[in-house]
Amino acid sequence: MEQEMQMIDKNGTWILVDKPEERFLRSANEPTLYVYKSSELVRVIISLYVDDLLITSVDDNILSDCKTKLMREFEMSDLGEMHYFLGLQFIQSADSICIHQKKYATKLLKRFHMENCKSVETPLTSNSKLSKDDGTPKAIYAKPSHNHYLAAKRVLRYIKGTVDYGLRFEKDKSSELVGFCDNDWAVSLDDSKST
Repeated sequence: MEQEMQMIDKNGTWILVDKPEERFLRSANEPTLYVYKSSELVRVIISLYVDDLLITSVDDNILSDCKTKLMREFEMSDLGEMHYFLGLQFIQSADSICIHQKKYATKLLKRFHMENCKSVETPLTSNSKLSKDDGTPKAIYAKPSHNHYLAAKRVLRYIKGTVDYGLRFEKDKSSELVGFCDNDWAVSLDDSKST
């Protein structure tokens, strides 16, 4: 298909007929995500956030062409391979990509003077009982109850133990996502729903 499109351009066919409109379609679910399809195949994906732009494609030629067109239209710089985007850090290799938030987690721990705390393996203890009645919703943020303070501190201690965690996606591996959950049914002190 690519070769045919090149021949159509080379022969000036678009002078004789209207060229089909080429444009990115905005995602209905994510307003900052734009997708360009050709022959029903996704060719380019762009994620736009304020003044940060992430462009990806499975085809290097299409990616290069897209960047060139964008640079002609807008003032922008190509920063090369992605390393950091919207608080996420990326480590890329030929066979995998790893996504983590070490920089953000470390900054969060420093903000609350918890960078040297002892880590824990779970974000909450199994017998934690938090209730909104421990304080008014505004007071929880302005002046948290002792229980809320202990819970927040434990979450930070959990983060301390997970700063090196991330998600690794390997090329040519199954894209099946498996998750586990441990619900504690009817233990919520406020509404007896799952917690």
